[in-house]
Amino acid sequence: GKTFWEMTEDEKNQISMRSHQNSTQWIYPNPATDYIRIEEKMGIEKYDLLIYSSSGKLVFKKLNNSDSRIDLPNLKNGLYIFQIHSSKGNHNEKIIISK
Repeated sequence: GKTFWEMTEDEKNQISMRSHQNSTQWIYPNPATDYIRIEEKMGIEKYDLLIYSSSGKLVFKKLNNSDSRIDLPNLKNGLYIFQIHSSKGNHNEKIIISK
């Protein structure tokens, strides 16, 4: 299976990494630069993507989407919360943008 690395930031702004085997990660790459991909094997046909800054501000929204690749040219470096809402349920991931 795939190994995914998760970077997390604690309350003291210290970064740590953790690996996941056969993770439920739906979004890659992480860290990302100017695009992300939604894992196609999840079987999602249509979904809503909401992206929040680490302060909780909605910075990107794409509704009723079916693309596996999403371009993110306007996101600055930082930690973001990606939310996917679909018929398969809701899913949240922390993604780092690093250009």
